[in-house]
Amino acid sequence: MKKTNLLLASLLLATPLAGCSDASANLKDGSTVLFKIGSSKVTKQDLFSLMNSTAGASTVISNATKTICEKEIEITDEMKEDAQTTLDSYKSMYGDTFNSYLEQNNMSEEDYLNKNLIPSLQAEKLTEAYIEAEWEKVTDLYEPVMATVLDFSDQDKAQAALSPLKDGSKSAEEVSKENECSHDGTSKLYTINDTDLDSTVMSVITNGTPDDGWSLVPTTSGDKVYLVRVDDNNPENYRDKVFSTLSGTSNVSADATTYYFRKYGFHIYDITVYNAIKSDYPDYLVQNIKDTDQAE
Repeated sequence: MKKTNLLLASLLLATPLAGCSDASANLKDGSTVLFKIGSSKVTKQDLFSLMNSTAGASTVISNATKTICEKEIEITDEMKEDAQTTLDSYKSMYGDTFNSYLEQNNMSEEDYLNKNLIPSLQAEKLTEAYIEAEWEKVTDLYEPVMATVLDFSDQDKAQAALSPLKDGSKSAEEVSKENECSHDGTSKLYTINDTDLDSTVMSVITNGTPDDGWSLVPTTSGDKVYLVRVDDNNPENYRDKVFSTLSGTSNVSADATTYYFRKYGFHIYDITVYNAIKSDYPDYLVQNIKDTDQAE
């Protein structure tokens, strides 16, 4: 199947297409008969059309991603080691079944390592590469802030806890345990994606500074009262946390996909593939975006 998918992708790239919106890929020798079933003939074009409709979109996306990763993501020794560890694990777990899979796809272990496992590890790093490339834009958009948050059932408890926090006689962790707060009192990274916090609390976090100290924040619903302290609002000071947090969010991953597919001019001409990607992989359909600030 892998070999077939690669063939399909190469055919899609090599087949001349008109520039119109409803163009379709056709093989020059598409009328060549591959086999017959009774009086019915199956041609190369028949097979190609079937492959295109069932696997065209996923194959094109996969191969385009590999091409982008080859340009953007360096293959490190750590990746090679991780890929080898995964390969050894597959061999141990699946034994002859895995060997049969390689044989059926006309692949060696080295092929599987270099064409499947390592590209997969490269793809995982693409979002981090995007955050690095667009650091200022990403941090401005997601507003990552290190803050400590404590929650209380009523204002009296929150007010009582505020004094020892302000004079330093108790740590936030100690106050959290004493009041059975759902937050443990440690400093954590918060972004605009943290929708589990009340909007008033998030407003204090995103707009506050470390100089503000502890703030008592009633919620809009009135069911809880929070104590909030902004510990650091300069993302440069906690870059690793920003990378690990944002690279795992779907919105940033989608932004990264759009960014790199636009950067390398990804364009679909075949209407079947276009419609399939529009339906199943909308983040990759970048050819109609007119934003002029995209990096060259």
